Amino acid sequence: MGLIIKANCTLCNFSKQFSYGGDMMNHFIWNGVPAIHKNTGEFIVENYIMREELKDKLNFYTEPQIFLGEKEEFGLQHGDIMLNRKWNKCPAYKEFSLDFVRRGFWD
Repeated sequence: MGLIIKANCTLCNFSKQFSYGGDMMNHFIWNGVPAIHKNTGEFIVENYIMREELKDKLNFYTEPQIFLGEKEEFGLQHGDIMLNRKWNKCPAYKEFSLDFVRRGFWD
């Protein structure tokens, strides 16, 4: 079961709702995790299972350079993937001002 998350910047008007993780039927082939495209700076959700193939194009929000501090012990978790709830890099404002808020579940 995946999560519905809303990303909100505390310093600008950037906001985006997205699906995180995979559902019961496809979690072995699709695991959506938010990322910032390295060239365009666009906030996207991409298949984390393909992270090795995408590492030259994307910075996933699981990577230390895209959030401040240590990885939260009780962040937003899907399997072994953890997102910090606060202090993530905003793709629009370019500061560590993006919060992830759980809005619900999907399957």
